[in-house]
Amino acid sequence: MDFNKFIEQAKPLFQWYRILSSKEITVVDNNRCEYVAIAGEYLLNRSYNNEIYNRIYYLVIILDKTGRFSVPIVWLPHEERPQSFMHMYSDKTCCLGLNHEVLSIWGQDQSAEAFFDKILDPYLMNLLSYSRTGKCVTPERPHSVLGVVDYYKKIFDCDEEHVIPFLRYLSKKVYRNELPKGHIMCPCGSGMNLRKCHGRLIQIFISQLYGFASLKSAFLEDVRSVGISYEKGNQRYKKG
Repeated sequence: MDFNKFIEQAKPLFQWYRILSSKEITVVDNNRCEYVAIAGEYLLNRSYNNEIYNRIYYLVIILDKTGRFSVPIVWLPHEERPQSFMHMYSDKTCCLGLNHEVLSIWGQDQSAEAFFDKILDPYLMNLLSYSRTGKCVTPERPHSVLGVVDYYKKIFDCDEEHVIPFLRYLSKKVYRNELPKGHIMCPCGSGMNLRKCHGRLIQIFISQLYGFASLKSAFLEDVRSVGISYEKGNQRYKKG
């Protein structure tokens, strides 16, 4: 991502703004990353299904220059989390969705305009709707491991039991910058080799990651979130 370009594009989208440095950002671990952020008042003004969503939010969009986080962090420091609203963490940072999901929707250009339009506005609409009615505008997905399983089982058209094996297999290939070999048994549990089962789907998915570095990082962040990690020193993979 071009961080300076994102900030410049974001400036006119705020009613007023200021730029923050790493030292001013206390909501995330500043010891491991270098951050830049834009903060200010943002006017949500959208309509959906004949409903108007109009409100000013004070928000902070945090960008990680070191690449540890592939998706900008959105922080709503002055907002109270609605009771039972699962898409805002206790520190008032926002759960925008799975990293791969957000990057896929946002697009390879990664412009500020697209981020506000496709990611931020729908999130704020859900937050405002939940505050009013106790329901989100868009369908909700489970959180944590269940959310990862729910998302990737739809992408790979497999049952919940085999999502983790799928992700474990894919993470090995992605870390090694490899493509699948057709004679290997498919991780979906069908008993068939990849050539006759999910091989083509997996190949397309991995090829998309190789063509979009941020999307690759986002996928690996999702993999780590379910406890699948990679140790570069001895080429070992582990679960948990």
